[in-house]
Amino acid sequence: MNSQPPPSNESYALLTEQVKLLYQQAPKALVVTLIVATASAYVYWNYVAKEWLLIWLSAIYLLTSVRFLLIRSYFRVKPPITDAPRWGKWFMIGVGLSGLLWGTAGGIFFVSDSETHQFFLAYLLAGMIAGAMATLSYYKGAFLIFSVPVVLPFSYQVMTHETETQMVVALTFLLFVAAMGSISYRLYQTMVDSLKLRFDN
Repeated sequence: MNSQPPPSNESYALLTEQVKLLYQQAPKALVVTLIVATASAYVYWNYVAKEWLLIWLSAIYLLTSVRFLLIRSYFRVKPPITDAPRWGKWFMIGVGLSGLLWGTAGGIFFVSDSETHQFFLAYLLAGMIAGAMATLSYYKGAFLIFSVPVVLPFSYQVMTHETETQMVVALTFLLFVAAMGSISYRLYQTMVDSLKLRFDN
């Protein structure tokens, strides 16, 4: 009977530090999320169906509140290293749902007859992705779990409203996301190497 060996103490310790970094960085990112979401609703108030906008904004506030409670629970419980995978998975569920909501914004906030609002939307989503690169690079795959759902709806909207300007926006946006992904991967590798060196010492 083939079975995988249990993770070593070093593996658990490494994962524990990664999860701890995620939870430490999250509160500021969640505050920024609420501010940016509220500002976005204000900017698009007269350009998007208000019922969809309010549903989206309410979902952002609800999810962010739940994630705040999760962070609070993590620091209150101070889980042992053997629980790190479970807390990491719970955090990743929140990251994935957040990515889906911001991806939805890339669809419902796309104003087809206003290039100004399209540029603003690209700037907005790019800013969220840059923020995710800075706060989620500590955990393998976290950046992709957030950024891929964010990228797809907006890119689809741009490509289905094909004009020369919009194609430039789409290509620039995708190149930016690719660059952020590359930087995120390098940050992850640097962080892992640093933690391993610390454990070895």
